[in-house]
Amino acid sequence: MHSNPFLRSINQTLRNQTGPITEYDLLRSLKLNSADMGEDAPCGSDLALFRQHFLIMNALYTLRPQFLKEGLYLSISALAIELTPVTAPHNNLSDAPGEAELTHYYLNWEGFSESSHESVTALLNSFWQRYHSFEKRDSALETLGLSTHCSGDEIRKAFRTLAARYHPDRGGDSERCIQIREAYECLTCIYE
Repeated sequence: MHSNPFLRSINQTLRNQTGPITEYDLLRSLKLNSADMGEDAPCGSDLALFRQHFLIMNALYTLRPQFLKEGLYLSISALAIELTPVTAPHNNLSDAPGEAELTHYYLNWEGFSESSHESVTALLNSFWQRYHSFEKRDSALETLGLSTHCSGDEIRKAFRTLAARYHPDRGGDSERCIQIREAYECLTCIYE
């Protein structure tokens, strides 16, 4: 597949919307069939769902600069996709953190063509690992004596300092050393 088969449909749907639409509702408005997702992606599988998501996001990121030329800004979020008139200059579409990376990812067809059951499973596992790390973030930050706005360098420095202080080989508390290591691993999963 070299071009997105839903580009025209998504373009028309967005132009007809009077307010925001969710990714789910946009997906429901499309006429998807299993052939569009590939023979290796049975309907309802994680791979098929990933490919559906990829096609929608690819279309949105492809359409965004076209809409901007027309004086419309396309806001892209899973819960609110919306076209609004440009009220201020939007010279840089990468105003949100990570937006440039997302744009690059979804405009690269390899994300679709090279997706497999294994790669999607790994992606989902990575997501859940990060999700569970967020649940433990506050405790981990407290353990290392850091604020929520810390950097990767600050995390490493705090870890090294505390690990050296509490390491059992240096007469420290082994239980505390384990807590420090777990906090470090949790935070590096989130912040790096």
